[in-house]
Amino acid sequence: MLERLRFLCILSSNLDEFFETRVAELKERIRLGEGLEIPGEQPPVEIFALLSERAHALVSDQYRLLNKEIFPALAEEGVRFLGEGDWTREQRAWLLGYFRRK
Repeated sequence: MLERLRFLCILSSNLDEFFETRVAELKERIRLGEGLEIPGEQPPVEIFALLSERAHALVSDQYRLLNKEIFPALAEEGVRFLGEGDWTREQRAWLLGYFRRK
């Protein structure tokens, strides 16, 4: 399960990077107008719509796998991930401090 969790983390990181670079470029092409279409390629707006649909499906699958399979299996082995509602006041303060420092 830890390897599956690691894989999901890598996938998530790669997806973030993809959106920060490639999708940002695509959105810029859309913003600048249709004159930037490449012959033989779908228009940027259509590419973005398809990409958005597939990315939402992928992220939905990631969360389903994480919450329905990985977290429960790890919990059976004694590895628990606390949700925000489970944090103590001290944990919340530590996390806020960590977030601000990093």
